[in-house]
Amino acid sequence: MSLSCKNNVKRSDSNQRPPARSAIYADICYLSDRSGSMASMGNAPIKGLKQFILDQKENMGDKGIMCSFTLCAFDGSSEEKIFKNIQNCNISDKELKDMLYPRGCTRLIDTAIEQLEKQNKRIEDYMNSLSPRVRKLNPNIIKIFAIMTDGFDNVSKNH
Repeated sequence: MSLSCKNNVKRSDSNQRPPARSAIYADICYLSDRSGSMASMGNAPIKGLKQFILDQKENMGDKGIMCSFTLCAFDGSSEEKIFKNIQNCNISDKELKDMLYPRGCTRLIDTAIEQLEKQNKRIEDYMNSLSPRVRKLNPNIIKIFAIMTDGFDNVSKNH
């Protein structure tokens, strides 16, 4: 059995990567743990998030890809900010510090499941907004789901 994606990702015998299939849209969802145990990481989660956003703005902008961005901060509950265009994502340091201030327990798995479902819905809605002719072309949609956590879930119901 061979992988259907092999020819899209595997280097050729001459060590050349195949060209990337151009995407028309991207949806990025970034989950950031803000539970009490994250306090030991200091400012690193905020610095990492800011760099991630800058990298994605540059990457998507260079390729001319429309990209939405969702930031979800979670502990025992979650809070999200959604930007329909990552190029317009300008969150102040104060806003990030308030949103990511360590507190509470870690509800990682349940939050991830909820956000993946929301991301799938956003992509479905985007696809449905396209004309039938464009949908028939089966356009390439990029889906990025990133999680910043120290990794120990202690309150999720799903395991």
